[in-house]
Amino acid sequence: MSLVKVASALLLTSVAVFASDAGHGGTDILPRAVNFLIFAALAYYLLAEKLKAFFSGRAASIAKAYEDAENKIKEAKVALNEARAKKEEVAKLASELIASSKTDAVVQAKKIAEHADEEIVRVKKSAEDEMSMLRKKAIIDTVEEAIGEIVDKEGFGVDDKDFAKIIAKRVA
Repeated sequence: MSLVKVASALLLTSVAVFASDAGHGGTDILPRAVNFLIFAALAYYLLAEKLKAFFSGRAASIAKAYEDAENKIKEAKVALNEARAKKEEVAKLASELIASSKTDAVVQAKKIAEHADEEIVRVKKSAEDEMSMLRKKAIIDTVEEAIGEIVDKEGFGVDDKDFAKIIAKRVA
């Protein structure tokens, strides 16, 4: 409050000192300068704290915004590095999967080929066995038919038991 009293006293004394200067024809630079200094002192006194608070708050908010922006940039760089690392990991995993798939395909192809070969051998053996049985049956049928015709037409002088023994020896 003492500053207000001092400023008021200066203002009142400046009015009293310079009020009688109107008729001398001199310059009024000195009274104007004093009035300006008084005005500046009063404006500083009344507005200084508010201006300081405003500008310090503004500086703090700018500093915080700058710090937040730097933090976001750092976070973005970290996220970018993590994404690059994941991309490299995924690419490596993909190449491993491709290589594994190729080897699995080769193994499966070999297994299928082996199974097909085994199946071919089994079918051939089965066909050979069946052909052998068909040949034997055809021979037996032919022999039975021939013997049946011979026996029916001419007959042998051999009884049936002896005839069966002879045929059994020949067939065996």
